Amino acid sequence: MGNHQLSTLLFLPFLGIIIQLFIKKEKLTVVKNITAVVVGLQLWLTFQIMSLFDKSTPLLQFVDNYSWINAFAINFFIGLDGINLPFLMLTTLILFITLLLTWQSNSLPKTFYVLLLFFDIGLIGLFCAFDLFLFLSFLGILLFSTFFLLTLLSTNTNRNSSFIFGVVAICSFCLLLIGTLLITTKSSPLTFNLLSLVQSLKLPQNVQTIGFFIFLFGFLLMLPIFPFHFWFTHTVLESTLPVNILLMTLFTKVGVYGILRLVFPLFPTAALKLGIVLGILAIISILYFAICSFSYQAYKVKISYINGYYTGNILLSISAVILINHNQATAVFSSLSGTMALIAAYGLTIPLLILLPQILSSNSVGKITPQNNTALRKWTVSLILILIIMAGIGIPGFFGFAAQYISYLGLFQAIPTRILAIIAFVGQLLITIVFFQIIRDRILQKNQIQYEAKDHTIGNHFIVIGILLIILILMGIFPASFLVIPAQSIKHFIELLGTI
Repeated sequence: MGNHQLSTLLFLPFLGIIIQLFIKKEKLTVVKNITAVVVGLQLWLTFQIMSLFDKSTPLLQFVDNYSWINAFAINFFIGLDGINLPFLMLTTLILFITLLLTWQSNSLPKTFYVLLLFFDIGLIGLFCAFDLFLFLSFLGILLFSTFFLLTLLSTNTNRNSSFIFGVVAICSFCLLLIGTLLITTKSSPLTFNLLSLVQSLKLPQNVQTIGFFIFLFGFLLMLPIFPFHFWFTHTVLESTLPVNILLMTLFTKVGVYGILRLVFPLFPTAALKLGIVLGILAIISILYFAICSFSYQAYKVKISYINGYYTGNILLSISAVILINHNQATAVFSSLSGTMALIAAYGLTIPLLILLPQILSSNSVGKITPQNNTALRKWTVSLILILIIMAGIGIPGFFGFAAQYISYLGLFQAIPTRILAIIAFVGQLLITIVFFQIIRDRILQKNQIQYEAKDHTIGNHFIVIGILLIILILMGIFPASFLVIPAQSIKHFIELLGTI
């Protein structure tokens, strides 16, 4: 289907990088214009793909499959289904928003925009790849570009956090490389085709267990999840706002996608038996990050822990896959539908929370003081603050509420996951209190929460916040318009695991 839209999505940033290499770094406006054309065309292509996407089938669409390394049956195999399309939609939108935020800045170097396009290639390629060798190749590009973005735009001259991230990235990549070698050498004939491996690979129980944990830990290292989060908070604290949006909104989704796309389908028997481990880690993370966000006064630290809490909720929802063992296919469908909705809802909410200090800063809409206290400015700030907090909590009317409700609807269908869900409500309560603290601190002017200084490299934040809030509200009112996209692929996913 289509006219090579996915290949075009990947070719555009590659072409942009080639052109940028021949432009002098002093001509920053030209560099930004090239990046804008690339990212804008990708967003337009994504809208086109969404309009052409057939929601009635779980089969791969927009497939491009070319022979690459014949001797080892490695292909350039990319495609879309209902699981990776939402990731693609989120990626192109957030990349466009990140560029929009940095548009008025002249302080970001040319290297930032080059690395942004490398990040673009790695992330979109990874989400669309259906060949394990190709998947690892795009992952390498993504980790490379993320490391240099963190190093280049670090606020700490020592750059300790980027070094730690580099070590974690290498460990994660090596684990996934080992896991890939483990399963491909067991395939006969040799293949890296993910669909063929899922359908025909029959691994002994001990190999499945080893492979399950190798892949799972490889992906968990990329997530802000306890106890693998040690790199995350310091990295957030030492990174600038644009990089934090890329890191917290997009990079952390790679681990979630890997668990959905690789861990459970490749090791189904082990996953159904050991999936409860993921649920337990999720519950520990939910409680841990909720308590931490409640305890710290620095806003940037709070947001990093709230992001960890969000990730815990997503993984808890994924862990409902174990209910296949209890013949609860409907419950699993509900939870996995909630998983996809949570990924989108949290992915749109985190940039709002990151941008909140820009709105509250004195230079955004005017500092609220006795000398400068116009009613319009006061109510503008208050309204934006309340809407962002409502989105963060997941109040009815916002997409986060629908996503959480659908997820918990599935979790409550059986005792094992019901217990986990009830415990998770404690974390929800604490996070709600954290958001109420933010509102109280602002309205009563207590100034107990420590906001970072305004980032003067950022502009157009009112436009971005408006776009994100409108999307979250519209999706909250019409959640079915999103949920129909992954529905058939989720049913196929459940059928695949249910035949084990």
